[in-house]
Amino acid sequence: MRLIPVRVAGALFAAAVGAQSHAQAPALAPFVPVDTAPTLAVAMVWQHGLDDDGATQPGLCRVLLQCRLRRVRAAVPELLASGGDVDASTSLLWAVCDRSAAEAALRFLQVAADDSAAIAADEFAMARARASLVADDEAFVLPGPMLQASAGREWFPGAPLATRGDGREPAAILGYSLADVQAALLRERPRRVGALGACAATFVRAATAFERGDLPGPWPSARVSAGPPVATAEPPREHARLDGPVVAWLRPVDGVERAPLAVAVQIARARADRRWKPRAAEGAARLPFVGWDWLRDEPFVAVHRRGFDQRRLLPGERAADVAAEVAATRAEIEALLADLRQAPVRADELAAAVAALARTFGHEGAAVAAGEPRAAAVWLAARMRAVVRGIEPAGIQAVTAAAAEATLRTAVASGAGSWHVLIPRSREGYGFDRR
Repeated sequence: MRLIPVRVAGALFAAAVGAQSHAQAPALAPFVPVDTAPTLAVAMVWQHGLDDDGATQPGLCRVLLQCRLRRVRAAVPELLASGGDVDASTSLLWAVCDRSAAEAALRFLQVAADDSAAIAADEFAMARARASLVADDEAFVLPGPMLQASAGREWFPGAPLATRGDGREPAAILGYSLADVQAALLRERPRRVGALGACAATFVRAATAFERGDLPGPWPSARVSAGPPVATAEPPREHARLDGPVVAWLRPVDGVERAPLAVAVQIARARADRRWKPRAAEGAARLPFVGWDWLRDEPFVAVHRRGFDQRRLLPGERAADVAAEVAATRAEIEALLADLRQAPVRADELAAAVAALARTFGHEGAAVAAGEPRAAAVWLAARMRAVVRGIEPAGIQAVTAAAAEATLRTAVASGAGSWHVLIPRSREGYGFDRR
C-alpha cells in the first residue's frame, strides 16, 4: 500500500486566495459535493490511534487498518485507488472510484465497517507483516519519526510516544495472534464517514448509515500531558542510511492554543522556505523545515535541518568532523529561531498562512482536489481529520497578527524545547567541508 501523508496536501494547491479568505467560513462538513468532479472519493475514520493502544498493545491499530484495507480491496475491485494510515488518535481508510460508481463506494463503506467478517490466515499474516514494516520504518529508517520518538522519550517518558522508536512496536505487532486482532476488531469504536466529488443526496443518506458513536467533534485524545524533560538528553544517534547529520529542535505543544499555533507554524514554514534550500529528500524523510500537524494531533512543534553530506577526502586533505557539521547545522536552526522570536508578523504573512490552511482542508481546495484521484484522497483525509478534531475555518480566520506573533514567540521561546541529532556512521577517508 502506498500511504499518502496528509501533510503534503497544502503543496498540491498553490493557487492564491484573495481577501475573501478572511470572510466568515462555513463550518466543515464531511460530505463535499463537487458536481463536475470525474471521481467520487470516500473515507471512513475510526477513533483509534497509536496513543489509544498505549504501551500494552503498541501498534495494534496499524494491524486493524491493514486487515480492513485488504478486505475492501478484495471485495471492491472497481476502486481506482485506496489506502489509509493511522496517527496518534485516528485510523483512516479512503477509496476513490469513478463518478458513476457510487454503488462501489457504498460497498467500500459497508465492507470497511463489517469488522465481524472472517479473516483468512494468509490475509492476516500479510496485514500483520505490512503493519510491522510501517512501524519498523518509523522506528529505524525515517529520520522525522525517529527524532519525534527521541523527543517523546525526553518529554513523555513511559507514554506510548516514548516507546515508538525503540523497536518494541514492530516486534509487538508480529506477536499479535489472529484471535487478538479479531477481538480488537469487534470492539465498538466511534467512526465517521465523508465524501468528496459526485456525491448526491441519496448517496449521503446511504453513507451516513455506516457511522457509529458520538459524532460531533472534537474526539478526545488519549495522550498524557508533557512533563518536565528528563535531566539528560539522548546523545546523537547513528543512522546507517544517512550521509549527513540531521539536527532538530522540538517543543511540546501542550497549553498552546491550537488555531493561533497553526497559523504561527505556517508563517514559520514560509520564513524557513525563504531562508533555506533543501539538501536531500527531506520530504520523503518526513523532515519539514518547520513541522507541526494539527490534523494528525502531533505532540511537538519541530524545526529540522539536514547538514551537508560527508564526502571522500583527497590524500592528505584535512576536513571537518561530524561534530563540526552538527554545530554548523544547529547554528542555522538557532538563527531561524532567533528570527521567529524577534521579527514581527506582517499582514501579508498572516494572509498567506490563513489562505494556505484554508486550501488544505477548507472549501477553497475542494474543487481543485476533486479533479484528480490522489489529490482527492489527500484532501478528503485532511477534511475528515479536521472534522473529528473540531477544527473550524472561522477559528483560523479569526487569528490576528498580534495573536499569531505572540503564539509564535511562545512556541519557539528560548529554553522551551530540546535538541535531538542523528548522525551518519563514520567512514574511513570521508569528512565534511569546513563551513
